[in-house]
Amino acid sequence: MKGLENLANMEYPGRFIVIGWDPNGLNEIIVYGVTGRSPSSQAREIVENKGIDGLALKTNPTDPEALKKGKKELLIYNCIRTVGPQGEYAFIVSNGAQTDLIHRFYEGISLGHVPNPMETLARAFANPCEEGEIDIAEYEPDEPNYTPRISGIITPEGAALHIVKSAENMSPEKQIFGFPLIPGKGKLIATYTGENKDPLPSFQGLPFDVELPLDVDDELPDSLVELAESFYQALNPDFRVSVTAICYDREADEPIGLDKAYSYHIINRHERGE
Repeated sequence: MKGLENLANMEYPGRFIVIGWDPNGLNEIIVYGVTGRSPSSQAREIVENKGIDGLALKTNPTDPEALKKGKKELLIYNCIRTVGPQGEYAFIVSNGAQTDLIHRFYEGISLGHVPNPMETLARAFANPCEEGEIDIAEYEPDEPNYTPRISGIITPEGAALHIVKSAENMSPEKQIFGFPLIPGKGKLIATYTGENKDPLPSFQGLPFDVELPLDVDDELPDSLVELAESFYQALNPDFRVSVTAICYDREADEPIGLDKAYSYHIINRHERGE
């Protein structure tokens, strides 16, 4: 898969997001992946959050004792959510609690129009947002890495990715990347550059281009399995944790809770006994 070599060349990407379109321009594609170096980071899986309206996927602990050695508020969160009125659904994806923050902002500005993706992300991260002792509109307080918060959104208006990371003076540095949806193409962003060293260097530059060769002539779940597997296999076996791929057929015009409108496939390392 063209473009996947950028991910494969990262020894440790942290977490990554891919947003794009299938080759026929009928299905919106979201891929979210988790890698981890510490036992607490690896003691996770991705599961459906059935306690939330609409589709929501979250990270979930597989070993509560190992999880206690990390910061739960940075490890357990909704990573993907849907939001918006029927026919105008947006998919939100992120590596932290800011998924819910973006969801709230989209709902707040969606009355009467479909919010522009860049507008949504800019407004969501414009001001501090304290949850407990953590500002979820800034980079993560996990010294010395200060892990960036990466986020993405797809709406009928297009797509955008956002990153907030630590600048040299410790102030938050924010970047938004807006882009049109092109059939068979996607954009990839990660939390780190891929170098496995301490402190972990934050992602730099523009999101990577990646092809999304989803076979819409095949059974869609089978194609999603292959797509998720491609990204999973591109990750370093020592650090990979979970990958999920979602396909949303906007033309189906069905409620988001129906299988006709979306499909997803999750790969969890612990379920494979790796």
